[in-house]
Amino acid sequence: MQVTTQAWSPVLPERRNPARTLVSVTRSGQQWTLEADAAPPEDFQAVLDLNQLEVQVMESRAQLGRLDVVAQRKLVSHPRAWLDEYWEVLEGATGARVREMTLDGQPQPDAPCPARIRLTKDGVGSWRIEGALYRSVKDAESDHPGRAYESIKLLNRSRAQLAQLSVNLAGVRTTPFASVTDLTTGKERPYPLSRAGEVVTVRYEQCPSRMLLKLAWPLER
Repeated sequence: MQVTTQAWSPVLPERRNPARTLVSVTRSGQQWTLEADAAPPEDFQAVLDLNQLEVQVMESRAQLGRLDVVAQRKLVSHPRAWLDEYWEVLEGATGARVREMTLDGQPQPDAPCPARIRLTKDGVGSWRIEGALYRSVKDAESDHPGRAYESIKLLNRSRAQLAQLSVNLAGVRTTPFASVTDLTTGKERPYPLSRAGEVVTVRYEQCPSRMLLKLAWPLER
């Protein structure tokens, strides 16, 4: 018995990935034997060479008890990439606003969160989210009772040779930790991080599509 999987786009069904063997077993009487080499490692074909988000977290001057997020965003596409644009959503705490936004060199108007933005496949962008994060449990209590953590996330929509999330946590006084979530299955698992001074980095080489990289930390008490 052999189990295989194949994925294709609902928009362009002719663009199909090669079939991939998940498992192969043989049966003799009541005995099933797993063929260990039946599912060789899949050849990783990146669509993005780089999917990068660099963030600095700092004390908000506009909203007491909040932290602002200043972000630099960069995409580098592989020649095989066929999409011309990359959509994502900028999120923040209740009442947060996106300011000082520039996409591919063009200034953009301020917008309330959540804000949907469009980057080109080799796009660069920058913005500041005013009041994006809560500093303490007390600050979050009125909007999100029981909230204990804050986080910065990077959604990797397309296969990337490197997905990288770097966050300067100079405005945070608790210990961060990282995780990745497979949005196809919903499975979340801890993930290693590196730290150089105040900058914490989460690197995922050969990152599959629909993976969410997250750097989180406890709210102050």
